[in-house]
Amino acid sequence: MSSVAALSCAALWAVSSVLQKEALRDGEISARDLQLVISGVFFAGSAAWKLLADGGLSISVGPRTMSLAVASGLAGFVLAYAALLWALTHTSVTRAIALAYTTPLFVLVIAGLLGEHLTWRSALGATLVVTGGLLVV
Repeated sequence: MSSVAALSCAALWAVSSVLQKEALRDGEISARDLQLVISGVFFAGSAAWKLLADGGLSISVGPRTMSLAVASGLAGFVLAYAALLWALTHTSVTRAIALAYTTPLFVLVIAGLLGEHLTWRSALGATLVVTGGLLVV
């Protein structure tokens, strides 16, 4: 089931990327700003739903975990999303997404630098994904 969820995520990101490119092409409003507002409303609604379902707020994290969560949010949502939208406005959606989804290569390198045990299979998989993406470009 987790594989289906991960593939669904990839498919939905692909749909979202094509729609973003179309919205940016229209130029009537700032598509980036509108997408950020919609995302913020959705995430706030999801958090409210979780609070109601769980019966209240219960967050117990240390400073390291909180720092990592903030850094992850800034890198993964704010900066990466801004870079993707900039790329979508300056090149084709095919090229921008093919390059954006070379993530496995970066994950492999960063995970290795952080001491995670890497296997030849993970290195081969990352290489194949990145090579496939670069063939599109």
